[in-house]
This record gives sequence, C-alpha cells and structure tokens, in this order.
Amino acid sequence: MGSFRTRAVLKNKGVVFDESSAVVRVKRKRYLGLSAPRSSGGRYVAMGDAAFGMQHVGAKHLETIFPVQAGVLVDVESAVRIVVEVIKRVYEVPESRPKFLRPWVMLGVGAFLNDLEVRSIRRVVMEAGVETVIAVPNLIAASLELGEGLGWERPVVIMDVGWQKSEVAIVYKGGIVA
Repeated sequence: MGSFRTRAVLKNKGVVFDESSAVVRVKRKRYLGLSAPRSSGGRYVAMGDAAFGMQHVGAKHLETIFPVQAGVLVDVESAVRIVVEVIKRVYEVPESRPKFLRPWVMLGVGAFLNDLEVRSIRRVVMEAGVETVIAVPNLIAASLELGEGLGWERPVVIMDVGWQKSEVAIVYKGGIVA
C-alpha cells in the first residue's frame, strides 16, 4: 500500500490488484469534552479508483482520505478497510468468509522506515485477517522481482519513485549497501 496506489501481486499471476489508495467516508463529527462518543460516524462510501473519482465531487459531508502519506501510516481504520477490500477482491472471498481462509502476505515497506512504523503497518495487515505478515523493504522486493536473487556478482541500483516519497539504493548480496 503506497501513498497513491495499492498493488497486490500473486506468485504465478502477476499484478492482480492495482487501484488508488483513496477512501471516501462520511465526515466525522467533532466533539469536545469527556462526553464525546467513541465512534461518531465515519461510514465508508467508496474505496479505490471509485473513491479517487469522487475526490472533487464537492459534497460537504464527505471526506477523501489517503491512509498512507509519504510512506507513513496516518489513518489506521481506513488502511484496514483497504487491506480487507484487497483480500476480498484478490481471493474473491464472499462477505461471510470462512475463518480458516487466512492468507500469508509479503508486505513491501519503505527501506528507511524505523521499527515502530513497520510494526504499525504489520498490525494493520494482521487486523485485516491475515495469518502471517513478512515485511520486506520495497527495494529488496524489487530486486527479487528482477530475478537477481540474493547472491549477485554485481551491485544493482534500484529506484522506487513514488507519489510523495522516492527511494534510491544500491543493493548487493541481498542487502542495501547505500
């Protein structure tokens, strides 16, 4: 899940999901004081490309949210909704999905995120009903996709150009050198 796009790749099928990371929901009421209710609205209207198309509709009661900004998770609830939607669409799971269907996910994270940020992203994916989450830096995952493997004879320069953040690294023997 990136700042602008969310992609899902299956092993023998390639890219099976590629849509916007946008979510449109009804605006939450702002309460002040100790008597504020815990949940005050926030019903989700649209996700993905449909939500991105509604971004400039002009309805005052709707808000468009991008849950990841500059590689950092900023809205946990919306991020969980997106991950659940991706799992439903990729595996074609009905609404009343059986509890034993819990996929394993290899998650690409920013190469220069700290442990706290990686843990928060892993927690979001686990809340969506995933059994195991393996977090791999995006740059390492891209080099593996290129077929370079982990024991290269030469260094490879990998560039990850994103919407709000870009990363460049030299990858050699399965690790980021610079």
